[in-house]
Amino acid sequence: MYAYVLHERPQVEQPPSIPLPDPNKDSSWYGQIRLRYPQDQKAYTAHFPLVFKAMCDVRAIMNSEWIEVFGRQDPKSTIPLDRVHSYYLKLKRWFDNLPTELSPENITLPSQLLLQ
Repeated sequence: MYAYVLHERPQVEQPPSIPLPDPNKDSSWYGQIRLRYPQDQKAYTAHFPLVFKAMCDVRAIMNSEWIEVFGRQDPKSTIPLDRVHSYYLKLKRWFDNLPTELSPENITLPSQLLLQ
């Protein structure tokens, strides 16, 4: 995130070669955060595995964009429209594939709002 704000080329060129586990199949790898409100006896899940995986996925997309934008010979030159469109499609695919728990209609916590 900071590389984009500072207009610098990211330090990490590509995501790790070992992918993160699927949060639906191996949520214990991530751990879980549960919240209990003072007037309620029920504990509610914060969906931490889903949020963490979604954040990592969108940051990997953004990182590849920054490498292309800030790694060019002339950073002030324009980016071809087909490249912009391909990044748009990647981000749209990521957004469309968010789990139901992280859809705009269902989010409630600040970490979930950051995804939107």
